[in-house]
Amino acid sequence: MIKTTNGEIIVNKVEIADTYLSRMKGLMFKPNPPDDYAMVFIFEEEKEIDLHMLFVPFNLVALFLDEDNYVRKIKRLKAWRGRAKGKARKIIEIPEKNYKEIKIGEKLLINP
Repeated sequence: MIKTTNGEIIVNKVEIADTYLSRMKGLMFKPNPPDDYAMVFIFEEEKEIDLHMLFVPFNLVALFLDEDNYVRKIKRLKAWRGRAKGKARKIIEIPEKNYKEIKIGEKLLINP
């Protein structure tokens, strides 16, 4: 589950990508993501991350989080051709159909 510090639930179903292979595959080849779902990419340290939408057949919203789970950047990505770059310790990819408005600077609580 991912929620805000005031208790608003963003999504209930969370998939964690914390290995090299799971981060590399990400949401590629998932034809129709479940409702109420997001994928959380966790990196060993905060660093510059380059995202692409190659083989991802649906639009999504990427949230770039720092070490303390504060949202530092929000980027909407188009299916197949979107790209984004930013510094992050964690990235949350939420299919556009599941996205609820989140503000930069907001802290998120992540419970897989």
